[in-house]
Amino acid sequence: NRNMNFYSVIYYFIFRNKTTTNAELTHFYSSIDKFEKRISKQALNKAIKKLNPNVFTYLINQFASIYYASSLPKKYRDHLLIAE
Repeated sequence: NRNMNFYSVIYYFIFRNKTTTNAELTHFYSSIDKFEKRISKQALNKAIKKLNPNVFTYLINQFASIYYASSLPKKYRDHLLIAE
């Protein structure tokens, strides 16, 4: 029932794109249509401290294994084409 549970913290980090924490929180809660439940910076920091940083290593490895096993990666002259 928390406003910033485990999955919300993960989504928050994955989709960050603003410059300040306040802007990030406003954008995050607006994008999930729960702006009225927006938390403070202090509450965000408390939720972040509960997160094991190894979860990102795991997620990156999972994403990479799924990505490279799919037909998405394209090669040109034996080089992977990667675009952002």
